[in-house]
Amino acid sequence: MIKKMMCFCVLMLIIPAFVWGEFLDSGDTVTDTSTGLMWQKATHTVKQNWEGAMLACEALSFGGFSDWRLPSKAELMSIVDYTKYDPAVDSKFTTEKDYYWTSTTYAKADEGAATFSKSWCINFKDGMVEGMPKADIFYVRAVRGGQPKVTGNLYVSMPAQSSTWSVGQFLPISWDTAATDAKVYISREGGKDGTYVEISGEMPNSFSLVWTVTGPASDNCMLKIETGTGTKAKTITQGLFSIKAGSAGGCNDLPCIIKGLQVLTAQ
Repeated sequence: MIKKMMCFCVLMLIIPAFVWGEFLDSGDTVTDTSTGLMWQKATHTVKQNWEGAMLACEALSFGGFSDWRLPSKAELMSIVDYTKYDPAVDSKFTTEKDYYWTSTTYAKADEGAATFSKSWCINFKDGMVEGMPKADIFYVRAVRGGQPKVTGNLYVSMPAQSSTWSVGQFLPISWDTAATDAKVYISREGGKDGTYVEISGEMPNSFSLVWTVTGPASDNCMLKIETGTGTKAKTITQGLFSIKAGSAGGCNDLPCIIKGLQVLTAQ
């Protein structure tokens, strides 16, 4: 308990140095403009163990979207507000003052293999972070956007989360992958119906592409890159980012055009 209080005091001293983004309340969801993540506004209806929490989020069809997942430790910590207490979160969220699961397995070298039977949890009463047994039953809040970093899977380095682009501008897309597949397929989702629209069709896995942005305009855009088929299929989504109808914002200046050319030529 003493250690927890000391950590809390240290956090209270350093938190004012951080600037939180704006939380946009869309009724059933809350979008964080600083991270580009969309959150389930209310707590999931049923408390779960860790595996159940993962499955419940992945099965969720909510707010017009079906690509929900359990947030990582860093992602769930991003909505904790240490200037608040009981609960330690923005008032736009409906929150229980108790532990919530993250997808991040608790790992400490000095605890050996037994450590992997735990996962990190965050208590939204005071923002404390602790490793808890995966068999325990806690609350769940789903997230969409960002990239669940899975070993050996794709990773998108551009476009960045919460970036803004305009129709007609150049958007450099770049990614890394451990996959050996020779072809990839790129698509974007830009509306409330969650439908993805082709950007590239099947193309060589060149790890880069410059896309001339098309509509529809949306603040909830997601990029999806797929490679392989069947059991070898690998998919990653990146977002949320914005596409605007006008010319304001985005990347239309000379440095961005140069960056696009560098992506194309792998410089």
